[in-house]
Amino acid sequence: MHRQYLTANRAHNLYWLGRHIKRIEIEIVAIDKTFNQIIDKNKEAGREFFAKLDIELKYQNALEYLEECMYGNHEGRMYDIIQNARENAIIARNYLQQDAFTAIIELHQLFKKSENSLNGIDYQFIDTVLGIIIRIWGAMHQFLKYQSSYDFIRLGQLVEKVDLSIRLDEQMEFALLRIADIDKLALQLNSHYQKEKLSGLKCSKILDKVNDKINLIVTDKIY
Repeated sequence: MHRQYLTANRAHNLYWLGRHIKRIEIEIVAIDKTFNQIIDKNKEAGREFFAKLDIELKYQNALEYLEECMYGNHEGRMYDIIQNARENAIIARNYLQQDAFTAIIELHQLFKKSENSLNGIDYQFIDTVLGIIIRIWGAMHQFLKYQSSYDFIRLGQLVEKVDLSIRLDEQMEFALLRIADIDKLALQLNSHYQKEKLSGLKCSKILDKVNDKINLIVTDKIY
């Protein structure tokens, strides 16, 4: 197996790259679902979804809902998340495969171009975003799966799955299964990592514990 040496800063950025891309993927799917619900039968579907993220979203129709999701003045807007992912990718550039890096830059450019477009965005925008994300994951898995950099990207994916599965759906059983995957991967990265029993805890407490786990993995050591 090819051995990579990662500084804590690079590991941290790879971890957050995994989280940011996974968050875009999960939320874009949810936004697509609520977009259709707003059109068909439930105008409040978008507000109900973002309320789970502690965000008050305002819109008058389905297309305005999409604009608000992507570029609105709130903490959860998609454009900020993809900009963060772009910065993570640039910092960790030497540990990413070229196709994955290029697709991340392409995704950011798509958001930037659509923000400045006079025609706004439509449902096809969502399909394009999801297509690029599939390319990102495919390139990462194919070329990085045997390298330590991919472990930190996977760790970010898993933590974001836990975070959003609890906050959006309160799927505790699913979240605990993913936490078991986090424990397994964390032990590979840091032999001093200690598992904790989280069943029975409140949702907010579980999220705090999961985020605390990362501080035990990404240290000042060289990986």
